[in-house]
Amino acid sequence: MRVIKLDDWPWPVRILTTMAQNKANESVHAVTAAHHLAWLLLEMPAVRAMIPDAKKLQSVDIAVQKGLLTTPRAGAKKALLSVPLEGILAGDGEKTTVAFLKGKLIVPELLALVDPIAAFLGHPEAEAICTKIATKETMEKIPAAFLSFYCARELKHRDLTARHGVLATLQALDRQCVQHQVDPITDAVAKMKSLVVSFPKGDGVTLNFTARFVGAIAASCANAAPGAAFFDECVRGDDALAFAVAAKNDAAARLREKAAAQEALEPGAAKTA
Repeated sequence: MRVIKLDDWPWPVRILTTMAQNKANESVHAVTAAHHLAWLLLEMPAVRAMIPDAKKLQSVDIAVQKGLLTTPRAGAKKALLSVPLEGILAGDGEKTTVAFLKGKLIVPELLALVDPIAAFLGHPEAEAICTKIATKETMEKIPAAFLSFYCARELKHRDLTARHGVLATLQALDRQCVQHQVDPITDAVAKMKSLVVSFPKGDGVTLNFTARFVGAIAASCANAAPGAAFFDECVRGDDALAFAVAAKNDAAARLREKAAAQEALEPGAAKTA
């Protein structure tokens, strides 16, 4: 086995490799291969949006799933890296995200998108947030991402998902509603929690990032208002969360109305409340 130094590679390669290995382990696959990488990228709505043709996107999904079906299965707890993937990571070639993706995205439609995918994942603030998610800096930049970490850890989940981000957002809004004495969104919070409570349990300390969560962070960082964009990116493409969007919008509207009414009665009070 060749020596692999992931630290020599940029963060997008490191996180993609780690998530691909997690995917292979969850699927009880013997090796982590190219199709696991494609699978991860296709879980990110922002990447899927790079293939606007619905029929072409469907054909890509089918090709990736067929590749996964041919991946050897094993009972080992940790999948080994495939020979081609190990060769790229341990080789002497250029260590960039583009070089890595060019060597591994064997699906033609994704291979054509190497540059925009690398740029999307390579946003410097995305790395800063994902590597230091439980910090003051993340709380200031994307509060719900910070809160989602503690939400997942409190539930002792194995993975940190976009749905944790949605739950954390609704919980924060619900607290604000109670604080400002407007109708809370308790039912929506309870419904959202019911959707995540059965997620796989972990050790209560470490958390695995999922592709949708990382994609939501990266897409938010590319937005002028990352904190506000994070919720939208977490629900993007998840049709089951229409109720969460409605609850979030209703709560925000009620809070704005309360602030406006307070401002009319006592100018400046709403800003200091």
